Amino acid sequence: MELKVVAAQLTYIERLYLYHYAPGAVVLWVSLEWEPPESPLGFLFGEGRPVRLEDLFKRAKRYGAGVLVFDGPLPFEAAEEALANGFAVAVRHDSPLKLPEGASVLLHGSERSAVEEQLRLYDSVHLEVYVPEPSLLPEGAPEDLPIHTFSWKVYARLKDKFHYVYNHVQPLREDTKCPKCGTPNAVREMGTLIGWDGPRCRRCGFKLHYHTFDLPEAPSSVREWLSWRPSVPVL
Repeated sequence: MELKVVAAQLTYIERLYLYHYAPGAVVLWVSLEWEPPESPLGFLFGEGRPVRLEDLFKRAKRYGAGVLVFDGPLPFEAAEEALANGFAVAVRHDSPLKLPEGASVLLHGSERSAVEEQLRLYDSVHLEVYVPEPSLLPEGAPEDLPIHTFSWKVYARLKDKFHYVYNHVQPLREDTKCPKCGTPNAVREMGTLIGWDGPRCRRCGFKLHYHTFDLPEAPSSVREWLSWRPSVPVL
């Protein structure tokens, strides 16, 4: 299978605003050819060129990236093939996507109906949501839905209603705390995970909402690159 690829870069998954899927992972971030919305998520766009999925897999394995993150409407079959080859797969998009079990979506929803539709797959497809307005969230949205915003006002209205709400206006520290006892579980600075206790709270044993995987360890050279660069182009 071929995809129209604009660029591929190495980065940490937290720098793409995915906080509860494969925490701390080095990812191959692939920008597909499409017309993205204007948003603080910083989607790439442009004229792509055909790249075989197999070549993306080889590039990811070369740099020890066990996660593929796509900007754009990834076909179900492409996600299925990537998962079958041992990769975790996440997609950042502005519309609901049907993806296989085990994949992830960061939804930049423009309408409540889009979030409602994606939530129908919530038990099988991991979901995180960028929320510019609280009205985007439907009534009855799960308390453990990870929510991202760039507004202090939105953050203030949602932080007591949901377990995991992140305000990226000043991302010097964006920690995850145990919803049950308040113990810090994950510590992030400038889009980098610098400490994580794992999916269970070290104090009370509460299981936090994460999707984790056994992933390859990225080479020290890659982590060194990412210690002083937000991303490293590799395609």
